[in-house]
Amino acid sequence: MVRSRNQTLLLLTLSVVAVVTLALVSAARFRAGFTRTPAAATEPSLDEKQELEELHDVNEGVAVASVNATDAGPLAAPSALRALLGDVTDPAGAPLSGATVTATLDDGSTEVRTTDGDGVFSLDGLRAPITRLRFAATGYGEASVDGSSLPVVVEAFWSQRLAPSFADGAGRVEGVVVDDRGTPVTAYRLMATPVVSSTTGNERRRRAAFEEVADANGAFVREVTGPLSLVVIAPGFRMSEEILVDVESGHIERVRISLQRSNALAGRVSNAVTGAPIAGAVVSLDRVSGIEPVVSGVDGRYTIASLPREKASVLVRAEGFIDLTTGGVEGGRSRDEVLDVKLTPRSPAGTGGSITEVVGIGVGVRGGPDGVHISEVFAGPAYGVLEQGDVIIEVDGVSMAGKPLREGMSAIRGESGSTIRLRVTKADGVTKSVSLERARVSIPEG
Repeated sequence: MVRSRNQTLLLLTLSVVAVVTLALVSAARFRAGFTRTPAAATEPSLDEKQELEELHDVNEGVAVASVNATDAGPLAAPSALRALLGDVTDPAGAPLSGATVTATLDDGSTEVRTTDGDGVFSLDGLRAPITRLRFAATGYGEASVDGSSLPVVVEAFWSQRLAPSFADGAGRVEGVVVDDRGTPVTAYRLMATPVVSSTTGNERRRRAAFEEVADANGAFVREVTGPLSLVVIAPGFRMSEEILVDVESGHIERVRISLQRSNALAGRVSNAVTGAPIAGAVVSLDRVSGIEPVVSGVDGRYTIASLPREKASVLVRAEGFIDLTTGGVEGGRSRDEVLDVKLTPRSPAGTGGSITEVVGIGVGVRGGPDGVHISEVFAGPAYGVLEQGDVIIEVDGVSMAGKPLREGMSAIRGESGSTIRLRVTKADGVTKSVSLERARVSIPEG
């Protein structure tokens, strides 16, 4: 191995110190080792840390000592080690963030540290010598180091590897969630769903519930075997794309999920008749999981901090008013969305029937591989233009083939008075182009 001049000088210095130390031990025998007393407990400088990290052996539990030439002083019993810098990694050398490092000191006290996102820990200003070091991390075996194995100098670096531990037959996904600058996202919601192949070879998912995750390093761990679907959402960010990982028994798969900043949706909910603000209205993204509904304040105002990547419909409900669904909001735009909503008061019980209102063209739809299939036409913009059995294959130039029904419905809905351009395949196979103006349509419930 070729060493730099600085590395060679440092190794020579360590050798000289070792010889001097051995000469001095004839005067005294101490319990745990021999070193020199520092003038003051100090944190290793950045240059010292860099040299230590370049020199420390990658084998498990091997330390490299750092000697500060200005720390001259008499020997002290039983040890002068007052600063220990180190890292905790897995067998492949990947850093383990959130690992716990516990130092038991000679006076019976303990010092506990947690590794950072790079797996690094620092024990400095120690009041007494270390008699034992313990290392632990979720999903990994523990390790214990006797104090007599530690260096006998003032400052040292210790690298500890931990072997993974698995439930019987399981593997593991270890992930980290960051923003577009690489900064950990410390609070988010994670949906981890096993992917099951059917007898026909098609993949199917029974969507799991979103789980709240809070971690200073943005990390999460899941024990699983087989394909796993991961989706993440966090306030102020767009929902992540689905990430698929295939986890083998006894193996670890690592993923890094980067979230993109999202624009917000804000507006005011009011009475369509009086104009008065409606407090307590529930505003949600229709058929979008992971983004929680919000409630309007006393002034009728609301804000949804995160929007999905694709267009989504907005559902607004309030006691005593007809539900309203509108559409056209999405998280990929450069500025926040503004959507003011006016709700129609419900008629007295038994006089108006049960209806809901939708801003769109007034059709009932179902999904299909070739597009959005029309199952019913209501009184509204589409009445007399579209028919049951028609297939909408394009909305505003975007193909609907293979799209989830939710995306098709959100594309059709939009702001009242806006124009929508459709390409429709009729029952006889003829394709035609249609332009309609969106409007608020009353649709019977049930």
